[in-house]
Amino acid sequence: MIQFYRNAFLFCLVLFVSGNKGLWATDYHVGPLQPLLSIGEAPWAELITGDRVYIHWRETPYKEKWVINCNGTAENLIEIIGVNGPDGQQPVIDGNGATTVPDVNFWNESRGIIKIGGSNVPEDGLPEYILIENLEIQSARPGYFFENDGEEMEEYSSNAAAIYIEKGANITIRNCTMHDAGNGLFIGAYGGDTEVILIEKNHIYVNGIVGSQYEHNAYTCVTSAKGELLRS
Repeated sequence: MIQFYRNAFLFCLVLFVSGNKGLWATDYHVGPLQPLLSIGEAPWAELITGDRVYIHWRETPYKEKWVINCNGTAENLIEIIGVNGPDGQQPVIDGNGATTVPDVNFWNESRGIIKIGGSNVPEDGLPEYILIENLEIQSARPGYFFENDGEEMEEYSSNAAAIYIEKGANITIRNCTMHDAGNGLFIGAYGGDTEVILIEKNHIYVNGIVGSQYEHNAYTCVTSAKGELLRS
């Protein structure tokens, strides 16, 4: 009888945990007087459902770049949120001279400052239910350089973007400022895998490459609910 109750308890515990993964989510705070001083101290390769990374404003820009390749849920998004300064200033992420955060490995590093999807570490998949909000992301174009995940200096490509979504679903980019890049925002269809992308209340300006018709403020391609490719 004791063994029966023990097994029943363990079974209920497994059901509880599987249905409440968001209960163990963590808030990470980055910035001056915060537990984490740099963006790279957040566990980008290990984010789980419901995790939130708060990037607090500071007087000098953050010169870091990274990949996001993780999965939230409709009820518990993975959120990257900028916290304004005393006069409403957004935290600035500057790609010029940026260092790739540690413990990640991904391809197409020269294509963006914040990249969603497409990595070896974290293990590759289709990132879903992610929110990026209230950040100013700038400076990704030829003439600007960064330190890649192999600790080598590399130049940004002409089609580099402030935010580069290689693939993803149920992604929201809200109230961000994107400028001084080949593309302010680039979203790839990835064979139809990219879908349900919300771009809301952003300021995207002064992007593109002089003399080129291939780079824009926003260059996007996603799959509609009907399976059609939508480009802008």
